[in-house]
Amino acid sequence: MKEGIIEKARSGWDPLGVGHSFRKVNGLVKAFGVPKGALHNGQPIPTANHFVAKWYTRPSMEINGLLVSPHREGWPSEINVEDLGIHAGCLEWVQFRLNDTEDDIEISSSASQLRQEGYDQGNVISSLGACLTMHHGFGDPVPDSESFTEWVEVCQFEKKVAAVRYSFNPTRGRYEWVETGKAQQIPGRHLAEASLNKIDNDWVISVRAYDAEGQTTWYRTADPFESFGDGTDVRCTYVPRISFLCADGVLRLFSNDGHLSPYGDMRNPLYAFDVHPTTFEYSNTRVILDCRKANLTFHQPMIDHAMIYPHAGGRRQLVSFRAITLKQTKQDAEDPDTTPEELEKSGVYCSELVYDKDYPNAWNF
Repeated sequence: MKEGIIEKARSGWDPLGVGHSFRKVNGLVKAFGVPKGALHNGQPIPTANHFVAKWYTRPSMEINGLLVSPHREGWPSEINVEDLGIHAGCLEWVQFRLNDTEDDIEISSSASQLRQEGYDQGNVISSLGACLTMHHGFGDPVPDSESFTEWVEVCQFEKKVAAVRYSFNPTRGRYEWVETGKAQQIPGRHLAEASLNKIDNDWVISVRAYDAEGQTTWYRTADPFESFGDGTDVRCTYVPRISFLCADGVLRLFSNDGHLSPYGDMRNPLYAFDVHPTTFEYSNTRVILDCRKANLTFHQPMIDHAMIYPHAGGRRQLVSFRAITLKQTKQDAEDPDTTPEELEKSGVYCSELVYDKDYPNAWNF
């Protein structure tokens, strides 16, 4: 496969045309789709070789050689990020296919802001009404039809979350955001980073809940568009997290836990917890990576943003994560400046989950 760039970050971004020069930053890419040639019950899948890539965008200011994000120390007081409206933090997407020679991708729908069908202008991007920021789920969208024409995830809309449905339009040859569920909130909490998994005929949802305890709130529901139901809180710390139904059929949470860290590090080590799909009790805790044992000598290590990849068959399944030091994302931290050695070791790392036996490929061909 050839390598290329779908969308670049860029300087000189002025979405409102008011003379401010922002740096448009892209991050946290998520993708879904059906591989070329995939079968279901021995029959071709109509949406095979149609893919979506989505990513989060936000404005930053380039100040003294550093990027300063909104609400961080150094952000110019005269620039009110709310004036940017949905450009203050939105999602963009692109749609593509594998070309006929199977050595490159072809863009079938160029990069654009992600909006629900019928909401094409202004800060109203969905049936939930005006919204200043939107973020997609931490887990990948999950198929919701045997034809794989519909995919569902749970997205963040400022301080609330809601289910979102994407449906493939064969006439246009592309996926569309066609439905948004009822907004879910918890008083006194900021909700973000949701993961959605389908277990039997129910949907299991995990949501990062912002308050002093940093709980993960779990839900199980038959219809996430109508209601998540009653939530169950499980202790955590103020860190990113993703839940994922692994190839062996076990629901797992990938996260840090400052309460368990032998060093008192909030984001080191990175753990995997088995999660009971009904009671949401955690068990069988394992370390994915310990920065200090792996000789990643960061002053304040951060191993987080785990991503799990579709199973390719066999006993092993790929998981990736970032490993950096706190100073790289929090310039106002009292830590010493990031060293050249820390920069050299920073980046995206991968590991493998090793199961007790072989499990089938996520797709049949």
